[in-house]
Amino acid sequence: MKTIMKKMTCLLVMVMLFSVFLTSCSKKEVEGSGIKLYYLNSQGTGLTTIDYSPVETQPKAQVGELLEQLALQKEDVDYFTPISKDIKINSYALSEGILTIDFSPEYENLTVTNEALLRAAVVKTLMQVKTVKGVSFTVLSQPLLDAKGVEVGSMTDDSFLFDYGRGQSQTERATLVLYYATEDGNSLKAIRRTVHYSNAMPMEQIVVNNLAEAPGRDGLMSAIPEGTKVMSVVINENTCYVTLDSGFLNFPEGELREVAVYSIVNSLCELDSISKVQIIVNNEAEVIPVESDRVSGTYEADKTYVIE
Repeated sequence: MKTIMKKMTCLLVMVMLFSVFLTSCSKKEVEGSGIKLYYLNSQGTGLTTIDYSPVETQPKAQVGELLEQLALQKEDVDYFTPISKDIKINSYALSEGILTIDFSPEYENLTVTNEALLRAAVVKTLMQVKTVKGVSFTVLSQPLLDAKGVEVGSMTDDSFLFDYGRGQSQTERATLVLYYATEDGNSLKAIRRTVHYSNAMPMEQIVVNNLAEAPGRDGLMSAIPEGTKVMSVVINENTCYVTLDSGFLNFPEGELREVAVYSIVNSLCELDSISKVQIIVNNEAEVIPVESDRVSGTYEADKTYVIE
């Protein structure tokens, strides 16, 4: 009898251990298959991530499932789909690690900011699929071109420098070089400013936010006209896209528009990740020189108006 009891006890222990092993393996399998979907945040100025476990396991089928999720219109949530209902995905193909997605012509109607965010969301989501080494966009089978008419080509996570999906925010400290206007509005002066910020906010947004505030230095003022609304600040492939409302055009009497423009451009180009700045006013992104009557355009740092 004792022998039978011992055998039953051993068998029960083995069953329990086997159950624990299966549960552990199951959990690891679920955790390993998780993917972060990238959506637009509630302000439409950046991206946020949502954990998702795909049903499909084969790479191409999984791509289709994830694209469907990114285009799915959701209600009662504090984030938005990056692929709007007006934009259709004609096809997608995965060949030798490069995923090519073909969009309908409505893609070209996107504002510069929304287009940059859509690209970042789609690429960062799909780069998590096994065997995908790069993502390429086409519109009606034609390669996607940037604002200068240059083919964008294959994109990876490295094409988007800021990790919009970072987790819990922390307060950090940084020293920025910011360019403020002199009181007469004719020149710029660089000052170093130590700021405390949440790492959940991109550094380029922090720069522009600080430029809109008074510098707290005698003889200097913000070059950004009072009441200007900063709609969004997005970085993509070393170019920072700054979208402003029409309030930016209300320059104070005597202030040069070049001073306002290069206050933003020079300050942002002090960041290692930025080499060019595209200013968009009222969603007009034409490449127009600063000397014209309008300020929308792409600029590089210029110290012409900077004084010591």
